[in-house]
Amino acid sequence: SDVCSSDLFGPEALRGKSEQYVFSTAVHEVFHAMGFNSYQFDRFINPNTGRVYKPYEQKRVLTRGPGTKAAGMTTWFLTSPLVKKYAQEHFDCESLPGAELEGHDTGDSRGMGSHWDLRILDDDVMAPTVTRDGPYVSKLTLAFFADMGVYYPDFRKANDGAYGKGQGCAFATDSPRSRGEGYVCPSQPLGNSCTAEIGRA
Repeated sequence: SDVCSSDLFGPEALRGKSEQYVFSTAVHEVFHAMGFNSYQFDRFINPNTGRVYKPYEQKRVLTRGPGTKAAGMTTWFLTSPLVKKYAQEHFDCESLPGAELEGHDTGDSRGMGSHWDLRILDDDVMAPTVTRDGPYVSKLTLAFFADMGVYYPDFRKANDGAYGKGQGCAFATDSPRSRGEGYVCPSQPLGNSCTAEIGRA
């Protein structure tokens, strides 16, 4: 993403927007410029070896309901060590391979997006859309920067949203329309997301 893009920060883009919206968008785009984009995913540095590694994997989705990525399609997970750790902790799911990225089933890394998948991290600053009351800079997003090998984030400053927190493996793998009480999901959720109607962490 281009942090200086007039599409994002030009007069037309900002006219009528709230201060919160402008701030959230600015943080989001600066994080892209700092490396949270798919062009940088091949440049992670292992701090123990000093070598570059690829922190992502393709996984075939086995259980998805209507309105989500199709069952059996390939999706992308960021699987670097801290991202995997905090994804498992956030959703309370030890089998998660990492945090799912937005993307398309192209069969190669060209289909990998530069955001967390909106369906599972609706209120994170690096979701594809600006949140209503964010930005929430989660431990997952800080873990991304730590795993790059060039940043040293302070995890005490993380402000995880409540979206999906402690909801288990099904929340992170199944259709948003199958979620339980506490989540509002319209018949055709935008971007396959639902809205958490519970208190923020």
